[in-house]
Parts: sequence; C-alpha cells; structure tokens
Amino acid sequence: GQRDTKLLRSLVPSAALRCPLPPTLGNTLFSPSFISDRQKVLEDFEGAIGLRLPEDYRTYLLETGGETPKASSFLVSDGLESWETEVYFFGLQTGPYSLHSVPDNFIEYSGRIPTHLVPVGVDPGGNLVSISLEPEIFGSIYFSDHDYFTYDGVAPPDFGTYFLADSFTRFLEVLKTFAES
Repeated sequence: GQRDTKLLRSLVPSAALRCPLPPTLGNTLFSPSFISDRQKVLEDFEGAIGLRLPEDYRTYLLETGGETPKASSFLVSDGLESWETEVYFFGLQTGPYSLHSVPDNFIEYSGRIPTHLVPVGVDPGGNLVSISLEPEIFGSIYFSDHDYFTYDGVAPPDFGTYFLADSFTRFLEVLKTFAES
C-alpha cells in the first residue's frame, strides 16, 4: 500500500526513479549508458527488498531491459482445466509513467499476492507472472489469478497461484507464438 510505496521510494535514490528507459526499450537502444542505468535500478531494487533476484532473471533484465519476446504465449493449468495466455514482461524503467516496471509493480502488488513472489509480467486479463524468492522454490515461475488477489493488505496464501516453470530460463524456453483461433 501507501506505506510500502513510501518505504521503497525512500530506499531507492531519486535518480534511479527517473531512469530514462522507455517501456519497450529491449535491445533497440542497447548502449553502455542504458546498461549502467539498468544495473543501478536493479541493484537499488534488490537493496530495497533485501534479496538478490535469481541470476538468470537478473541477466535477462540487464541484457534486454525486460523486453517481451515475440513468442510470449504459454499454457496455464489449475488442475481442472488449461488455457493459453500471453505475458508482457515488466522491465527496469521507473518513474511516473512506468506502468511496466519490476520495482513499481512490486510496490503495487505488495500485500495482494503471496509475499514470496515478485511480479515479472502480466497477461491481458490482469493476472500476474511472478518469480519466487522463497528458498525452497527460489527462481520458480508462477501464474497468479487476479480473482484471488487480496485488497486488505494481508498477504494471501498461494491459492489461485499456479506453477509454470522451475526457472526463468525454463519459462522462456516454453514460450511460443500465441495460437490464433
């Protein structure tokens, strides 16, 4: 909530919050200055949450800025049925117009999804794709159904959260082009 926003903003230097990375930067403007900006935002975010993100995800963020690949479709199963959806990844851009940043979405969903998850992307329906920082399942990727988000600030259990892959690398490997009907 508001308290979490103030806490993270107090921990992240204002220069990092104005990082000049456009939402779909990816490799389009890949240059040393953007790499150092990404590194700074990533390190500030990790410092603010007190944990280091999994290496494969860190590498992806630093190399692409969080750009969503063309093949972005994946299957979700709740044990009874399966469906196909797409992911739009969050990046390292921050500031007032960064609707798709890891730091800003971490703040936005704090207390609404299980506490061990960091949002890394969203599907067209507002459901989250997240990475776990819990030691036993560190780096695993999960889908969180928005119907089960809480809005009272009390972190919910893992109900409505479905396993997708055991690592970010493995998740990228299973992504495919969305099946047209």
